[in-house]
Amino acid sequence: MEKISVANDKIAAEVDVELRRLLRGVPLDNPTLAKAQLFEAIPPLVERWGDVAATAAAEWFEEFRDVEGVPGSFRAELAAGVPLEQINARLGYATRETGHLFSGQDSEFESFLSLFVNEYVLQPGHETVMQNASRDNAAFARVPEPGACEFCLMLASRGFVYSRKTVDQTSTAAGQLSRYHGGCRCHAMPVWDETRARVVYGYDPDKLYKMYEDAAKKSSTDTQEVLAEMRKSIMRY
Repeated sequence: MEKISVANDKIAAEVDVELRRLLRGVPLDNPTLAKAQLFEAIPPLVERWGDVAATAAAEWFEEFRDVEGVPGSFRAELAAGVPLEQINARLGYATRETGHLFSGQDSEFESFLSLFVNEYVLQPGHETVMQNASRDNAAFARVPEPGACEFCLMLASRGFVYSRKTVDQTSTAAGQLSRYHGGCRCHAMPVWDETRARVVYGYDPDKLYKMYEDAAKKSSTDTQEVLAEMRKSIMRY
């Protein structure tokens, strides 16, 4: 079966096409009017496609569970979308008077907008996998894709140790463990007690953990400094 990242890639591509089409009708040369129009258009777009991402993740979770041979029936539930207040706050930052929109830096503005829309659209899908893993007494790992950032590689180095409880209780200077940045192609993958002995990671967590340990030895215990050291030593996975 396809990885959830494949479904996410398809959703991200369609969202990007719709966003680019939307922006062609927005008068970026009139920032005040453009800002008003974006506040009307962006939140519904994020909410609608976020539901698509959550639905795709729920379907994938159920199918993956069956393929893995986990006993019993299970109905995956959809995670909630990103709250409207959070969408508006990020949009407000993107359209601030000291930012790219009001300074005529259209390409930079569109790039920033695209990244945050991508992040918020796919977040309900990530949350759906994590929440259903918790409901189904499964752990999960963050599986990195090519081009993964240092933060994702650090999380991936731990393997299948995460639960919804650890994600909710743990935060770092780099952000919540459940956070996926804009443009991120990594994903959560569950493992059950019945499947742990035959799990196929799809990457080498021991190698990544060695990279993390080497970076930690060269820096302090501060997460940001460790990530900076990883960035210098491995650049990209």
